[in-house]
Amino acid sequence: QKLTRYSTLLNPAFQYAAAVTRGDVLACEDVHLACQRFLDMAERQDAAYEFVPAKAEHVLKFVQFCKHVKGPEAGKVISLQPFQVLFLAGIYGFRDRKDHAKRWVTDVILYVPRKSGKTTIASIIALYELMFGDAGAEVFNLATNREQASICFDSSRAIVEAMDPSLAARFQVFRSEIKKAGDSTSTYRALSRENRKTGDGKNPSCAIIDEAAQITERSNIEVLHSGMGARKNPLRLYLTTASFTRETKFFEDLSYFRSLLRGAADDNCKWFGLLYSIDPGDEWTNPDIWGKANPMLGVSVTVEHIAHMAAEASAKP
Repeated sequence: QKLTRYSTLLNPAFQYAAAVTRGDVLACEDVHLACQRFLDMAERQDAAYEFVPAKAEHVLKFVQFCKHVKGPEAGKVISLQPFQVLFLAGIYGFRDRKDHAKRWVTDVILYVPRKSGKTTIASIIALYELMFGDAGAEVFNLATNREQASICFDSSRAIVEAMDPSLAARFQVFRSEIKKAGDSTSTYRALSRENRKTGDGKNPSCAIIDEAAQITERSNIEVLHSGMGARKNPLRLYLTTASFTRETKFFEDLSYFRSLLRGAADDNCKWFGLLYSIDPGDEWTNPDIWGKANPMLGVSVTVEHIAHMAAEASAKP
């Protein structure tokens, strides 16, 4: 009933969140709590922020100009799954009530298995931040090595090259850098932990930290984060697949976000995230619960593939 007031672009976010909270879509506790929190935040009238549909729709419209660059879908316009629409709405929809140009959410986590479209969504966010973020936008991909850091950048570059020429012309594409045409101070580049000068002297507007759970040196993330202080709309985006390294900056932030979801820490609603996994006590060999950890199950990941992986894992000691 309440959900009908949103556009066809934005509706999937609210329908998905509501379906998860009702139990119609199988989800782990973290995702269930995140969906409930999103719906609660969107309804609030007494907060310093408010949900502005047009702001979320703007990024969703931008996606319609982006095409798949690999695989069987190559050349087709990217069609977002409902959880991806929710992810973008959660980042871009909430605005400072006194100044809608100011995005409320600044820190984001997407915790999904491989083949869940995280590179695609990150590539789009990077280009969107370069084009529509702060003036003189500085967008960086950080990962443990240059090869990993370049995956998202290369995907962004390919997306620009596949765009309608009139829109592609608004970006300047170089081998290892993309700029916004007409803004010589803007930059989008891949950084790596190997490069000792990682974030020093930089003033990032957007930092995309890929396979964040693998980055054991906290200083790289902290340098980028501290450099964001002067930005009106900073965005730090953690992307990761499951990992067991606990001595990381990411694990600390992940634990903090999970405590926010459970009401154990004061929540200023600056964090948003979707953490897909199975719950403690779930039997991972049970096909009925695989969807909890795989939001793309049946879309980009086949049940057969997961069954094959589970069978292999079961056979290992």
